[in-house]
Amino acid sequence: MILSSTPKWKSSAVTIRVLHGLLALAQKHPVKALEQAAQTALHHGTWRLRDLPAPIFETPEGCTRAVLFSHKPLNEMDRADRVRACYLHACLRYVERNPMTNSSLRDRFGIEEQNSAIASRIIRDAIEDKIVKPYDPEQGKKYAKYLPFWA
Repeated sequence: MILSSTPKWKSSAVTIRVLHGLLALAQKHPVKALEQAAQTALHHGTWRLRDLPAPIFETPEGCTRAVLFSHKPLNEMDRADRVRACYLHACLRYVERNPMTNSSLRDRFGIEEQNSAIASRIIRDAIEDKIVKPYDPEQGKKYAKYLPFWA
């Protein structure tokens, strides 16, 4: 049920991470419980990683802490949440050797194509905060690609 309910799997860092997560869960929980959880997630339409907000990474007193959040729709995210999610999406796309685009960010947030201005605004905010940069400073806007600031 779990794999049959998802779209075709493609080889990527995300796919490998998801499969490792499923294997770890299978070692701790009975298959029936995993199937029930997958059915519940599918029923609520939240089986994709894009349905989770980007985590916050903090470094208090010489350690690193990742703060994870439950599902939050785009319209409930504040500017900082949207920009952080945009940055982490750009990072993920970079390690997959595929720069972020307006289209990939729309897919990440579930934004319809006719509302592409919303994704453009989020990307513009991330550029203003200097955490995302254009792939090519001379690129046009229509087919623009973006990278994390450190790339």
